[in-house]
Amino acid sequence: MVERPHVPVLLDAVRECASAAAGEVWVDCTLGFGGHSAAFLEAGEWSACADLASQARELAFECRHTFFEARAVWLLRSARYRAGELEEPDVALIEAARQLPARWLLGLLLLNEASVAWRAGELVLAESLALEATEVWRQINQPWPALLAEALLRVVQHQAPG
Repeated sequence: MVERPHVPVLLDAVRECASAAAGEVWVDCTLGFGGHSAAFLEAGEWSACADLASQARELAFECRHTFFEARAVWLLRSARYRAGELEEPDVALIEAARQLPARWLLGLLLLNEASVAWRAGELVLAESLALEATEVWRQINQPWPALLAEALLRVVQHQAPG
């Protein structure tokens, strides 16, 4: 069975408004898979994404919902990576994500942390995480994320000594 994440019904409207109202304060009054935070991430509004993801993480922690917490952590770390604020990969996060049944979320976390490791110059770890991300995406029949992970893998391997 292919996992299908929730698709927010207002996602296009949020993307449009995020672009039009850059710098304004937003409050996401929904409880879901972080689709609105993801829209801010895609719109380049990394600060807004990080703020919403932090709130979602706190709420998920209070509700003891590990899936939503992991999703929020991925959004938060993605926003921080894109803003140039992350300096090292979170290996413990990957270990925890391997315990979740949502393989697509593991794939997202692996790809993000592989990118963080690559930027930090940790090429052996970046290669390992990118390879695992490629395998995860292929296992769940998602060719585009698999190609992205493989592209990162090739970049890392090209930069690796010997």
